[in-house]
Amino acid sequence: MSALEQRLRLIRLPALIAGALLLAACASKNEPPSDTPEGEAESLAAATAAADEVEITKTPASSTEVAQAPPPEKEATSPAPRPNVEPPDFAGLLEAHNHWRKQVGTPALSWSNSAADVAQAWADELVRRGCQISHSTGDKRRLTWGENVFSYWRGGAYEGYRKTPEIVVDRWASEGRWYDNKTQTCKAPRGSVCGHFTQVISTYSTHVGCGRARCETAEVWVCNYSPPGNYKGVPPY
Repeated sequence: MSALEQRLRLIRLPALIAGALLLAACASKNEPPSDTPEGEAESLAAATAAADEVEITKTPASSTEVAQAPPPEKEATSPAPRPNVEPPDFAGLLEAHNHWRKQVGTPALSWSNSAADVAQAWADELVRRGCQISHSTGDKRRLTWGENVFSYWRGGAYEGYRKTPEIVVDRWASEGRWYDNKTQTCKAPRGSVCGHFTQVISTYSTHVGCGRARCETAEVWVCNYSPPGNYKGVPPY
């Protein structure tokens, strides 16, 4: 072997050894050598992780959209009932009634919105009739409500109400001076009655509600009582 051939063999030997070692390493891992550079593989892994994060963030975003959708319409509900409290326009009316009831020992009355609605309807009807005073008609009303009516007239037009709840109730109660409960008789003069008084103090009535309305030169007041208080042949207290 010439000196030149020996030198070429020495130059190739390290390359052959390196190639042999690389093949051995691949064979031990049972994996083919990859053509993908290391940096690119990391980028793909990072991209895959980023894609998973997008899926994760999409899920709550989707949930948020559902939560922000308008809620289903609620079923229609009835308005809250009005409290059965004496309204300001009739302040003192219960006190006036209960003052007279206390005189004869009958229990205090409470306010009734239902009675007030019926009373107001009749007061409005009386205005349509020119404020000519009269009791409402119908057996059903008489079986459901007791009723007192009051009117005030003035020579000229006026505004507001000239009478107060106390004055109206006291006018009804003033008939008591003619009534004898022991004999259940009314000794009122011609044209007068005792029925307004007996309704005011009747032990059978537990609730009252009132209404009022105006004509140009007059005003009408109506009170309805539940249950009715005047029964023929039955003492009111």
